[in-house]
Amino acid sequence: MPSDLRPLKASTLFLSGLTSGISLSLSAFLVPRLLQAPVPIMLQQWKSAMIQGRNSIPLLSAITALGYWYLAAKTKSTKLFGAAGGLTLGIVPYTWIWMLKTNRELVKREEEFSQVKTLTEVEEQSSKRLVDWWGVLNLGRAGMMILGFGLGLGGCFY
Repeated sequence: MPSDLRPLKASTLFLSGLTSGISLSLSAFLVPRLLQAPVPIMLQQWKSAMIQGRNSIPLLSAITALGYWYLAAKTKSTKLFGAAGGLTLGIVPYTWIWMLKTNRELVKREEEFSQVKTLTEVEEQSSKRLVDWWGVLNLGRAGMMILGFGLGLGGCFY
């Protein structure tokens, strides 16, 4: 392993672990806390977290994927680093395919329910189920990033 790639390996693994942890924490820690809040507040907080995530995680994932792909081209761990990059950046199409409909529905509800004083029981329960479902879908993204991190870590030792 060329020693000049060590800083790239370290920084790529750092970003990979960071984004994996952020994504997993959304489902494991944020969603359960959101479900304890009144629905209008829950939806406002979900939207705020979604906007913050949307503005940072895809960019960090793209930078991480580029790091992995550069390492794939420069080391003998081509398959491991290549797959790690693919999984890391794969969260973008995953989001479009599996989560966009849920995201749009939650944003729509946040806009509608922020103006309403009281919600029906059906509106409250369906909104909570939707946020909970979003947390489940997000576990898929977190899993992709965690697997990418594992493959990247393996590439460093192969």
